Amino acid sequence: MPTVHKVKFPKAGVQTEASHQGRTEANRDIYGSSRWKKTSKNHLRNHPFCIRCAAIGKQTLATVTDHIVPINQDGEPWDPENHQSLCLKCHQKKSARERHQQKHA
Repeated sequence: MPTVHKVKFPKAGVQTEASHQGRTEANRDIYGSSRWKKTSKNHLRNHPFCIRCAAIGKQTLATVTDHIVPINQDGEPWDPENHQSLCLKCHQKKSARERHQQKHA
């Protein structure tokens, strides 16, 4: 039976300036909405494992519904084809790469 790696959840309400990632008002109108919370919860229910960990043979529970194409780069926020399940560690790595690319663009 495969091993499921547990992931620590971030503390509620803790955000840094970096969490805005170049977004205006951090897209609060989307991420703070009940519609997004339901969308994200349903996505994680249907796709419970991190796709990036799965690509390297690890089975890690996903904790984040991520936009493949970020909203601040004209990604469609409500399109299920633009959603992917990530663990917190993979999401942080992806976000850091996006911030780096944005600085050097």
